[in-house]
Amino acid sequence: MGQTMVLRRRALEAAGGLGASAGQLVDDMDIGARLAHAGFRNVPIGAPIAIRSEGMTWAAFRALALRWMIYSRTGIPLWPFGMPAMVLMLAFHVTVIAAIIAVWLGTLIGATLFTLAALAEPLALQALRRRQGAAPVPLRLMWAIPLVLWLIPLFFVQALFARTVEWSGRRYTLDPGGRLRGVRPPTTRGVPTARGAR
Repeated sequence: MGQTMVLRRRALEAAGGLGASAGQLVDDMDIGARLAHAGFRNVPIGAPIAIRSEGMTWAAFRALALRWMIYSRTGIPLWPFGMPAMVLMLAFHVTVIAAIIAVWLGTLIGATLFTLAALAEPLALQALRRRQGAAPVPLRLMWAIPLVLWLIPLFFVQALFARTVEWSGRRYTLDPGGRLRGVRPPTTRGVPTARGAR
């Protein structure tokens, strides 16, 4: 994903052209996915570019997180990007619930083991994100990782049923599949010529 992409014309034609991304919220990710499906390789730059957000209120953070959850429905591939994080998130929830049950049953050893496992999940997620290019989380903010892990399912369900999304001060209406409502990709393939393009 990225705002600047360099494409071979034959690769873009094989992927359906730019018009095939009509209606996509994240056209860069869609183009990359279609290129990969057509048998081409996406080559990213060596060093990730940091995008920082800070000083946000809770409402602003929630809106940002929800917006990216909505974008991820059609833009971020489940494998290999999404699935490892999803497995870690599910493991976190299972171990936390198991620790609570163990405490309720009075099993000290079980409660301790499940609690240690639950604490290991945020560390594993941090290591995974570092390998994917994310910035490190400072020690003073490590408490936020378990909190976010608890909130992700809520954001995911909200994103699944969201029918609007705001971007740069504009509100867009979505269809049930997460695409822009009323915009259909063209049935023809290929890159439009300059004369025929709007």
